[in-house]
Amino acid sequence: MSRSHKPIRILLSAYACEPNKGSEPAVGWNWAVELLKKDHDVWVLTRQNNRQAIESELENISDNSSLHFIYYDLPSYFRRWKKIPGGVYLYYLLWQIGAARKAKQVNNDIRFDLVHHVTFVSLRQPSFMGRLGIPFILGPVAGGERAPFALRKHYNWQAWCSDFLRDMANAFIRFDPLVRSSLKRATKVVVTSEQTRDLLPEKYLSKSQVSLAIGLTTKEIAQPNIRLSQEKQKLSERPLRILFMGRFLEWKGMGLGLKAFAELQKVEPNATLTMVGQGPAKKKWRHLTEKLAITTSVSWVSWLPKEDVHSTLTAHDVLLFPSLHDSGGMVVLEAMASGLPVVCLNIGGPSIAVNEGTGFCIPVINKTEQEVIDELAEALINLSDTECYFSMSKAANLRAKEFSWEQLVTEIHLDITYSSSQLLHD
Repeated sequence: MSRSHKPIRILLSAYACEPNKGSEPAVGWNWAVELLKKDHDVWVLTRQNNRQAIESELENISDNSSLHFIYYDLPSYFRRWKKIPGGVYLYYLLWQIGAARKAKQVNNDIRFDLVHHVTFVSLRQPSFMGRLGIPFILGPVAGGERAPFALRKHYNWQAWCSDFLRDMANAFIRFDPLVRSSLKRATKVVVTSEQTRDLLPEKYLSKSQVSLAIGLTTKEIAQPNIRLSQEKQKLSERPLRILFMGRFLEWKGMGLGLKAFAELQKVEPNATLTMVGQGPAKKKWRHLTEKLAITTSVSWVSWLPKEDVHSTLTAHDVLLFPSLHDSGGMVVLEAMASGLPVVCLNIGGPSIAVNEGTGFCIPVINKTEQEVIDELAEALINLSDTECYFSMSKAANLRAKEFSWEQLVTEIHLDITYSSSQLLHD
């Protein structure tokens, strides 16, 4: 790797950071790798239990001399807290305090130009990295996405309590002194949705930016859209193949999605739905398929290895993802990259990825549950039209290319790294 300029020294705070994983660990790892590609000197502060996987993967990076990892963990007796309900959040808070002290020690020797908190991706949890006294990026952070009460009718009592506690925690954000301190010290606050941005005190809105916390790798973006290289077989000649992929939780919205699929079947009786995942809502959803008389059209698949995700996506036509408060929704980007139009709700991360022409993003504000179900069903019915389907398939594939990790990192770091670079050269 050749360098024509003095590299910027960046510290990433990544509690979760692990290669070849999804969700939060993928966020931490991909940020580190993408910043390395931009000729920065990158240090990543993460946990010791990520070390083996990280150092094994580093061997596959040809020039990793500018990527460094600092490992920090709390004493072993604190780790027992993670095994009790909610204990991981207290552990994480204490880890953040200790990690900031560790970062200060390292900064005395290295003198970082910039510090960036990337995981956990949660606005409800503070970061203390702003206390280093250097430019500080907080986020992307999430959590402000909220399920409308009208769409919680299908919840069981556990889901009701969980979302209520989540609402209370979000309401407290504006008054939490630790979170307010993080926001005050941040040079830039990146949030994953407008709903999360609405949780920020007004005086911090001017330094906020909306951006997803997830992206696609170069390999994922390069996947061909096989639908566009095939003859446009009329969808009426075979069943429309709908896919849901995710955890089986009440707030994932398939209590609504299954009812919408039942409406689709009244028009397209041969349509099929594949449910990929596991979770506590599975029994309830299976019972719902019996009640709706769609059991024979719905198949159930347990979690897939990561290498099988793409082949599963390409074996289907549409992703149905009616999540009620997903800040990201990685499967949405993966589906779009594979040429699947997406039917989702206008909430959180999916609503940023899915725009007009790439799928259907159903508005939920001031809508009844039945109105949302009807609009989900109408979207699925529209996608059974050949011309509509292939137009959206092409557009979804092109849209996905806008959400690469490279572009995400560039958009968030561009102005601050430019300013840091100017300071280094002045």
